[in-house]
Amino acid sequence: MKQLFFVFAFFSIYFSFSQNLHKEFLDKTIVELKKESKIDSKDFRAYDLLESFYNEVLQSDNVELTEETSKKIETYIVKDKIPNNHLLVLFLMYQEHITQALHNNERINSEYQIACVNLLENEINAIYSKIPALIYIYKFEALSANDNESESKRILFEGLKKYPNSIPLKVYFYLSSSDNSLKKDLIENHKNHWMIKQFDIK
Repeated sequence: MKQLFFVFAFFSIYFSFSQNLHKEFLDKTIVELKKESKIDSKDFRAYDLLESFYNEVLQSDNVELTEETSKKIETYIVKDKIPNNHLLVLFLMYQEHITQALHNNERINSEYQIACVNLLENEINAIYSKIPALIYIYKFEALSANDNESESKRILFEGLKKYPNSIPLKVYFYLSSSDNSLKKDLIENHKNHWMIKQFDIK
């Protein structure tokens, strides 16, 4: 419960003083979170939950987190705190910022976005020695929002190389390249995906 209180306190401070918070504050935040989170590279429950989120929300046509996954995230953070659960808290911090900005019709703070996703990437890689597709998607979005075209393209290429079947990555690649063969693939094989509809690819 103490960890959950810390997260809510973070959100309160962040939305009041967002200009002063980026990498330095996040570095301090992760130190506090890790004090209450056991690190275990053999326990994949946190990683698997991030994969579930990716598959259910980003990769699927439905864009809907299942009740099972939602309950697991809540349980693993609040009640039965699993090893590496600081990854889930950091992930929710990222999600909360995006959600709040969209809800309040405000511009997403791309500097915070980049700092947060970089920290999440480093923590995941340090524990599991691999990076999930979700990170490449978020990192591409964050870099694009910050007008870092060269780095965002590099991340996109790297992500697609590791996850060639990732629909969001394929969509972003098509939008940045207008590759007709990729467009054909998206329309023929993924026409019901929410991103195909959102970007009106036809």
